[in-house]
Amino acid sequence: MIGVATHNASKRGKWLPYAWVRVLIAILATEMITQGLLLGLRIVAPTPQYIIPISGIVGNAMVVSGLLLNRLQSETSAHRQEI
Repeated sequence: MIGVATHNASKRGKWLPYAWVRVLIAILATEMITQGLLLGLRIVAPTPQYIIPISGIVGNAMVVSGLLLNRLQSETSAHRQEI
């Protein structure tokens, strides 16, 4: 799931070198922190009933990463003279 999300989000950042690595790190960090806190603090039970829906965060992280890459490209190209 993380691999597919990384691939889909990084397609929007083809102009950025190694965009897939940056997206992968962001998605992995999001998933690990969220699952780690919820399971580590025993907020949710470690059963598929809870873990799978919480892993839906990966889909949200994919969308946010793609939007970030689109916005970054549009802002840098619009303000190239200022940069």
